[in-house]
Amino acid sequence: MKILVAEDNPQSLYLLEQYFVGRGHEVWSARDGRAALALCRERGAPDVIVSDALMPSLDGFELCDAVRRDPALAALPFVLYTATYTAESDERLARSIGVDRFVVKPIEPDHLLDIGEKAVAELRSKPPRVMLPTEPRPELLQEYARTVSVKLEDKLAEISRAHAALQSSEESVRQLNKRLLAAVGRLEQEIEERRQTTELLRLAQRVGGIGTWECDAAGTLRWSEEAVLLLRDSRGAPPASFVEFIGGIVADDRARAEAVLLANPEPEVLELEVRYGPTPGSARHLLLRGGRQPSPCDQPQRRIGIVQDVTARIEAEARRQILEQQLFRSQKMEALGNLAGGIAHDFNNILTAIMGHADLLKLELPRLTSAPEIAASVNVIADAAQRAREIIKQILSFSRQQSVERKALLFSRVVESALRLVRSTIGKTIEVRCQLESDRYVIANESQIHQVLLNLCTNAAQAMRSGGVITVALTSVDLSSAEAENHPGLHPGPHVRLDVSDSGVGIRPAVLEHIFEPFFTTKPEGEGTGLGLAVVHGIVQSHDGAITVDSQSGRGTTFSLFFPAVAGREVPAQQMQNAGFPTGSGQRVLVVDDEPSVARTCAQLLERLGYLPTAMTDPIEARELFEREPQAYTVAVVDFLMPGLTGVDLARALWSKQPTLPVILVAGFGTQMDATRARADGFCDFLAKPFALTTLADALARATR
Repeated sequence: MKILVAEDNPQSLYLLEQYFVGRGHEVWSARDGRAALALCRERGAPDVIVSDALMPSLDGFELCDAVRRDPALAALPFVLYTATYTAESDERLARSIGVDRFVVKPIEPDHLLDIGEKAVAELRSKPPRVMLPTEPRPELLQEYARTVSVKLEDKLAEISRAHAALQSSEESVRQLNKRLLAAVGRLEQEIEERRQTTELLRLAQRVGGIGTWECDAAGTLRWSEEAVLLLRDSRGAPPASFVEFIGGIVADDRARAEAVLLANPEPEVLELEVRYGPTPGSARHLLLRGGRQPSPCDQPQRRIGIVQDVTARIEAEARRQILEQQLFRSQKMEALGNLAGGIAHDFNNILTAIMGHADLLKLELPRLTSAPEIAASVNVIADAAQRAREIIKQILSFSRQQSVERKALLFSRVVESALRLVRSTIGKTIEVRCQLESDRYVIANESQIHQVLLNLCTNAAQAMRSGGVITVALTSVDLSSAEAENHPGLHPGPHVRLDVSDSGVGIRPAVLEHIFEPFFTTKPEGEGTGLGLAVVHGIVQSHDGAITVDSQSGRGTTFSLFFPAVAGREVPAQQMQNAGFPTGSGQRVLVVDDEPSVARTCAQLLERLGYLPTAMTDPIEARELFEREPQAYTVAVVDFLMPGLTGVDLARALWSKQPTLPVILVAGFGTQMDATRARADGFCDFLAKPFALTTLADALARATR
């Protein structure tokens, strides 16, 4: 039997490999879901998939969903085992995605193998499995997102508990320090008591992970064995004085340490937290506490104290803050997306009226006037409305509230269009140079390419605050097999290469390796989210491309983007002409839209097209009107989102009286309805706001055939 095992833990993966192979089975191993899918595409379908739930890149839930939506893999038995998702709701989610067996860790390998064999046998005895729809299922995505959110909240709670435990441990250390200070004073008087106290002290140090130090009047330091282990000084011996100790502290913390450790007069109570080590990246956080030891009047005073490695506490606090910031930013981005969607919905209604009246003016101008400046003004209005429409598409794409459509585009034209927006966005002290030397086409989404160029050029401008030059170059390249191997994700063949270079300050090597990580930013608080380059990287990868960066401090930065080229051609936009679209012959059309300007504009367009429109803004009144004369109307045009009654509900009411009535659905909000879903609900056509006169004419012509 061929068993595909997806497990990110190397030890667990090795154990399952050895056990399954030892039982005579062939094992395919993958460290994450994406690698597992790659194995299936390379080797074909295994007999069963055994997958861990929590994995990087593509987890078990996402792997199962991808398998069920792949015609070649949909019938495979899928066993999901987990130590994290153990609730009944997690199992229900897994079952709904298509998991055959849901197993909670820990589990013996023989038991897991037995479960897999039973799943294979059971599948062979059942009818063929039905493949899931290829489109993502919103309800499952929402449930999956909720499950991940719950696990994130649990992890935050776990970190908070660990932080509280560390704080409690710190308080315990304070109490131990008081006891130690009192005990040291009695060491010189009672030898036996000294021995007992020393044993107690060593026990406390081992339990608490702390060490002690002592500094005599001459400034000589002595460290306990536990303290020496904490210091782990590379010179082979612990520092003999505070001066030597300060020499081992990270440079940024030395001035603060000198102010405390070398103060004159010496402080009564010493408390200091510093980073100790050769470099900030390898340094440990040490906490020093101490005070003066009481002594007879004729004896010089000594200082004693403790040293503790608090690196774990500091790192836990940092991780908690990062998770809190990521959660806050995620919530903020979701709120921005909802706001953008709401604005786009209202703005699309306004643009529908503007574009509709611009079309009407174009049709009426030859009859009203021959002044060329009037016609030019109308064209400017129409062009501005079209640009506004494209901006709304970008807003919806950014907020993930509109499906991303791609088509063959002349890439140089897309770059030219994007640079017009770039030049109006960056400061006038920045010169933008353009070198477009490619006439190749790329399957791409124009709005997303605009977003990529805007992000890269904005970052370049911010690296040249006092002025500089941004160079955007587009060239054709043909990658060989060897060249393609240097860019993961690319294949040999024709490509276009887009280079964005600046003459700015460059990127430090320590920063360069993190620039594509989400939420990573070097900008001050409030000036950046750390999402720009992460979005760029995601868009390039989604276009089957690759991105590289070459930068040196003080010499500028160059981002190189590769996109696969195609032989296709862009379909030119059709220009509206007076006689270039179909018209009606007096058919009655019911128009229902809660936005009065849209209803009026649509009615005027229909009249110009030769139809007899009845415009309504109240869907309930429209339903009642139709019920009185159901045979009077040839076609209906209804808005999707309306108060009191949605366009879908209104259409069903119309069909109950006239089942064959063609109904065209109009919507201005991309996520809630599209052409595919509209036709599945029985609508004859779907129009996205804002729409042009030609679009409306074509839809009515198709509906009235």
